[in-house]
Amino acid sequence: MAKESSVAPKERVNIVYKPATGGAQAEVELPLKLLVLGDYTLRADDTPLEERKPVNIDKDNFNDVIKNQGLNLSLKVPNKLTGKEGEDI
Repeated sequence: MAKESSVAPKERVNIVYKPATGGAQAEVELPLKLLVLGDYTLRADDTPLEERKPVNIDKDNFNDVIKNQGLNLSLKVPNKLTGKEGEDI
């Protein structure tokens, strides 16, 4: 659980490292970093894995990366809401 002095918002995952060496009492908050590997384009690519470049994605370039990769998602979801069509819920 996040402490009040945490640098990350409470909505995020907070990882705290407590060293177990000697009499160290300091707690260090570690950032959560994820690496996601995969071919999300579903297009053939003959480039050897060793020559492929990673794509860094963050909150500032997320939309641009999705657009440049030509990625999209289309879902059909059946209407499971009660009430009449056009009625406010």
